[in-house]
Order: sequence, then C-alpha cells, then structure tokens
Amino acid sequence: MDRAPKVFISYSWKSEEYKDCVRCLAEKLVRNGVEVILDQWHLDDGDDLDAFMENSIRNANRVLILCEESYVKKANAREGGAGVETSIITHEVYRKSRQNKFIPVFMESHDVVPDYLKSRKGISYRNQSDKEFNTLLRTVYGKRVSVPPPLGSPPAWLVDETPAPAPTEETKHAQEVEAQAELSAEKQPAPIAEKQPEPEVELSPQIPPVKTDVPYIPASQQTEKPVRTPGPEYDYEITPEGVIITKYKGRGGKVEIPGEIGGQPVVKIAKGAFDYCTTLSGVTIPDSVTAIGTRAFNHCTGLISVMLPASLTRIGNSAFCECSSLKYIQIPGRVESIGQFAFDKCSSLEALTLPVSVRHIYSHAFSSTSLKTVYYDGSKRRWAGIVIEKGNEALAHAERRYDVIEPASPVEDFAYESSSDGVTITKYKGKGGEVVIPDEAGGIAVTAIGREAFEYCEALTSVSIPDSVTSIGDWAFHGCTGLTSVSIPDSVTSIGYTAFHGCISLPAIDVQDANTSFTAVDGVLYSCDLKTLLAYPAGRKAATFTIPDSVTSIGRWAFSGCTSLTSVTIPDSVTSIGHMAFDSCTGLTSVSIPDSVTSIGGWTFDGCENLKDVFYAGSRSQWKAIEIDHDNDPLKNATINFAREEQYEDKKDRPWWRL
Repeated sequence: MDRAPKVFISYSWKSEEYKDCVRCLAEKLVRNGVEVILDQWHLDDGDDLDAFMENSIRNANRVLILCEESYVKKANAREGGAGVETSIITHEVYRKSRQNKFIPVFMESHDVVPDYLKSRKGISYRNQSDKEFNTLLRTVYGKRVSVPPPLGSPPAWLVDETPAPAPTEETKHAQEVEAQAELSAEKQPAPIAEKQPEPEVELSPQIPPVKTDVPYIPASQQTEKPVRTPGPEYDYEITPEGVIITKYKGRGGKVEIPGEIGGQPVVKIAKGAFDYCTTLSGVTIPDSVTAIGTRAFNHCTGLISVMLPASLTRIGNSAFCECSSLKYIQIPGRVESIGQFAFDKCSSLEALTLPVSVRHIYSHAFSSTSLKTVYYDGSKRRWAGIVIEKGNEALAHAERRYDVIEPASPVEDFAYESSSDGVTITKYKGKGGEVVIPDEAGGIAVTAIGREAFEYCEALTSVSIPDSVTSIGDWAFHGCTGLTSVSIPDSVTSIGYTAFHGCISLPAIDVQDANTSFTAVDGVLYSCDLKTLLAYPAGRKAATFTIPDSVTSIGRWAFSGCTSLTSVTIPDSVTSIGHMAFDSCTGLTSVSIPDSVTSIGGWTFDGCENLKDVFYAGSRSQWKAIEIDHDNDPLKNATINFAREEQYEDKKDRPWWRL
C-alpha cells in the first residue's frame, strides 16, 4: 500500500469515557501512519451528520466498526448515529464494496456484534493490548501474519528432460544391424580365461543424482545470482541462546538486520555493534532480538528511523546516545527498563511512545532531547508507578497523552465535608484496589484529602488524585501497606509530613511536572527548591542512599520505617535532622553525619536497633556541641568515628590525657 490507509471509525457515543477511549485508539493509529476520519476531529457544529457519515464511509479504505452492547442495540434497531451508519454500511456491503473493507472490532465479547456482521471475521480489542493493536494495524495495512511462500521453479531434471526424436529409415536399418550383431555375439561362448567386466548402470534421467558434499541446485536457478548472506556485513558470535551481532561492517543506509545467521536466531545487538556508523539512516531489528547492548547505536548521527521488535525486553546504557537525527521512537510492549543515557543527546527527538511494561527509566535516559509529546499506553495512575531517575527533565516536562482514561470511583465510596473552599474527603469507605478520587462531589470541587482519610486501607493498591486537590493531610494514607503507586498533581500545595507513612509497598512518589511546591527525584519527595527532603518511600529497595547536596534539612518522619536502608550519607549542606526522621529503620547499620549539623530532633534514631557506626565529619568537641533531643539511644550507643582530632591553640588548654 503506497499511500497511507484511510480509516473511518464507527462507534457509539455511550459515554464521555468511552469517547476518550476511541479517540486514544485513533491517535495511536495516526502515530502509526494511518489517516483516521473521526467525528470528534472532523465533524463541526452545523454539519450534516448523515452526509458526514456517508461520505466518510465511502471515502475510507477501511471502516472499523467498534462492537459493544450499546452500538449493537442501536445498529440492529437502526437508531441514532450507529443506526444511520449501519444503513449505509449494509448497502455498501451488499452492493459493490470489497468484502474486507468493513472490519468488526470486538470491544467486548465476540458474540456482541450487529446481525449483519455475524458471519464476518473480526478482531478483538477487548484488552487494548499491544498484541491486539498490532493485529488491527496489520489488517488496516493489509499485511497478513501468514503468507504463502513464493512459487518455486520446476526441478532441473524435469525441465531438462526432453523426448527422444523419432528414428529415420537409416536409423532403423542401423539399429537392426546392431541387434543382429549382438545376437550373434550371445551365441558364441565367452572365453573362460577372461572375466567380463560388469556393465555400467546408467542412472534414470527421472531422478537427479544425489551428491552428499554439496547441495543440489535446480538448473532453472543456476544462472541466477546467489542469495546474499549476512556474513560479509556482520561479525557475530554463536551462543547456546543464539547469534549475537558484535560488529556491523556494511555501508550504512537503510539496514534490515537478519533474523537468522547460519540457521540460528539473532538474539542480541552487542555493545558498540553499530558505534559511530554515521552513514546509517534507518534500521529494522528482527523479532528474535531481546536485548540491545551498551552503545550499540551510539553516535549514529544520520539515523532517522528505528523499528524496534516486539521481542525486545532491555535497552542498554547509551544504546542510542547522540543519534541526533532521530525524531520519534516507539518502545515495544515487553521492555521493562531503559538504561542510563539510552537516548541522551538525541537532540531532534520530539515524540516517544512508552508501553505499560516500562517500570524503570534510569538516569539521563532522555536528557538533552527535544521531547514535546509522550504517548503512554497506560493510565495516569500507571504512569505514577514508573521509577524515573534524575536527568530526565525533558521527559518530565513533555506533554503526556494517556491511552487509558480511567473513570472516577463512585462518590458513594467517600465520606466528605463541604465548605466555601470546596469538598474535603474525610474517609474512604470503598473496597480498595485501584482508586480514582472524583474531582467533585455534590457538584462541588474536591479540594482536599483530609487527615487519616485512607488510613490503614490495606487493600488500596493505587490512587489517582484529581487536579482540583490542593492539600493532602497528615496520615492521609498512613498504613496503606498495599499501595504501590501515587501521583501528586500540579495543584497540590500542601502535604502532611506523615501522609505516606507506613506505605511499605510504595517504591516511588510521583509529582506532576508543573507543581511549584513539590518535586520528586528518583521517587523521593522534596520541596520544589530541593532544600527539604520530605519523604523517602518505604517500599524503595535500595540499601544505601546519599542525600543530594542541595538539601539543608531532613523533614520529620522522612525515612521512618524504611527497613531496607542499611547506610545513609548526609551532605554537609544539612544543618538539622527532624523528629522521627529515621525512626524504625531497623536495617540501618551506619550513618554519615556532617559537622554542619547543629540539631537532631527527638526520636530521630529511635528503633534503629542495628545502628553500629556513626561516621562524623567533625571532632569530639563538635559532636558534643550538637543539640541531640530525647529518645535517641541507638545513636548515643553507636560507635562514633571522628574524622579529625581536636586542635588546641595552647598546650595549657589540652586535657591531661593529651599532654
């Protein structure tokens, strides 16, 4: 198909959420080169609805009929827009249109389909998965998954076999003379002393002779050019798992990496395989490849397009670093992590599609890019669960478009109070799971999540907070042990110190990019100016942590209950450590404290039963000068390792044990 396929989407306006879902599907098709006719984009106020439907259906190469209960009822009853479209479609089906123009897309069960389409093969899109979308995309483009092999040539022995010419009169006479001579020879006895040699057996021309040392090539193909093998263009290693391409030696341009070499599948593009191949303009990686190694395509400055395979699970560090001509990349649906500097300095990169499988984006993966739009295959809530490390500001500031729009949880699941400032959620009464807090209740905007609103809701797994909320109270999500993801919207200006205390399954806290009060770095919550560390998520599994140099104070309860931590390094920019900051960090064995600290709050190290060593940057007298509040016995009982000895201006000032 030389031109972009044109698709019209026929669906029912059953709800705003469903319309958003359809629009997301349309956007996804457009990003994959399909021209989509959608009423939400192309139908203006005052337009003739029937004329729009008729023209759209007739001008489209394909019509996607999104089948669900509401659409089927209207189609069968010829009601509403779906009914009008059905009348047009059925007329087209039975008149002259090709039979594969109209494609049923099953949004629910395969049985939920209009009567006139029940005999037609359709496509499932119930789960809205990558696999389902790729199947739909193949159908739109008319690309079959399975195709018959190309028609071969007749075998050489059959082609070369020709009938013998009819014998002439002279030939017949010669054959008769020869036959008489052979008959006379048979009547004479053979000499006894000589043994006659065995006659040679002539092979039948019907069967070609078989040679075991070389493959048989039909005569019809012997004059053709030999099939080009990948050997000259690649260095590679063969492992038990398959072939690893170690070096590309070709001339560049548009390259399609072979799926097999020597009969073995290609499973990995190794470290530096295409490094500094500036003539490479496009690359298609086969479905057999599962990993792209470190710097595999580093500094391929001419690379414009990359087709990553569905089989890919890992993108290594600096894999596409400095591919400065690359404008768009689609990460396939099995990739779980994107390595450090993977797309660093891809200065032309403006758009990116990320699947829901991605759980970790390492530092500077998208630094120094021009990202404007990120298309995410999941929901806003799922995005909040991704661990995005530092140096990914371009990714954070890009516009995000979610493929899944989740409906709000029922208002009946919440107790709330109304005031002139808006609605405050005072208690969650639902069953937990994935909760989307509504943006209004009783017609009034929800502006606050009150103190202890979700406390001890252990069944809660994720929460999406609407943009209307400005404050989250103390203990709001305290003890939500099953909570795995949360996103703080731009609107929030106040978060209680203990809002997420005891959330032992929460690996990261996400903050929307435009928030002017708070920010998150590597999932850790800070004030927007990065001067106060507010909350280190208790579900973070790292054993060691170094607090950034920008931090001047550690907030109350900041690390409380973080049992995975064994060592913490505090920078010399910090002057105070808040109450309960490291309370119940039972795995903590050592802490480095700078000589800039002047106060340590009450219960700061309470419950740190395994704390053995304190590495203090100052002297003994400086340590004694620190104001250490009550209930810090683990700190006082630990071994204090001083960085420097006491300095005295005069010998008489020294204590007697230093004389």
